[in-house]
Amino acid sequence: VAALPLALVGAGRALPLAVGLNPAWEARIAALRDQIVIPILGAREALTQAEWEDLAGRFAAHRAWVAAMPANPVAVLPVADVRALLADGTCAALTRLIDEDLAAETAAGQVDALERLVRYNRDLVRLLRNFVTLSDFYSRHDKAIFQAGTLYLDQRSCELCLRVGDMARHATLAPLSGTYLVYCECQRQGEAPMNIVAAMTGGDADEMMVPGRNGIFYDRQGRDWRASVVKVVEAPISVRQAFWSPYKRIGRMIGEQLQKFAAARDKAVNDQAATGVAGASAKIEAAPAAAAAP
Repeated sequence: VAALPLALVGAGRALPLAVGLNPAWEARIAALRDQIVIPILGAREALTQAEWEDLAGRFAAHRAWVAAMPANPVAVLPVADVRALLADGTCAALTRLIDEDLAAETAAGQVDALERLVRYNRDLVRLLRNFVTLSDFYSRHDKAIFQAGTLYLDQRSCELCLRVGDMARHATLAPLSGTYLVYCECQRQGEAPMNIVAAMTGGDADEMMVPGRNGIFYDRQGRDWRASVVKVVEAPISVRQAFWSPYKRIGRMIGEQLQKFAAARDKAVNDQAATGVAGASAKIEAAPAAAAAP
């Protein structure tokens, strides 16, 4: 009903303010009449097009003022509160405090510069040794910053473990590394689950690192997590495995084809046996009926 016209439609007709209105709009039209029309134009039963345009023009300045109002917490304060703040000297006090802050900006900037210098002195060398020269990673004296911990899986320990925020996005670039990668979901009671990726750099992984395998992950704090393999990016781990990889793939393909062939033959034999049993049963059921016939 609200989508219908406000009142009966007619050429040159005025908008009624009391009688003949759309029921869905009666309350709002009554508010317009009592709060806007009567205080400005006086009491009347209908509103003409010219009177409506006159009212709209009177509120043009108000609409422009509302549009120019800044979007900040002060804009939603009641007008009475704002006037009270202007009257009791609060505005002047705030302006004075802002001026004092601006005057102390130089000292604050120097403090920030000193803090930055102290942090550079403490962390810059370590940052360069972990992300430029990678000396902390290759020296093996301690774990590098980016190493999340150690994953124990399939009787081996994987120390090159990284935390992964978006596994799907990370997996799109993972094949470019040329490394056998194992993605695990780690869970620990009282802690939020996390995802890690571990690089396999030694031994073989022939059909062993499959989703569902379980292991143990120890983080940098020495806490143990239950790790479960959720995704594997396969790649040769060693030169020997790279050499035999094509032959293993061919052997795996032949084995799969033989399994499919054997399954198809087994199904055909079962279907043929079922057909034979059904035919024999029909003959046995038909034999008494033929013997009883005169």
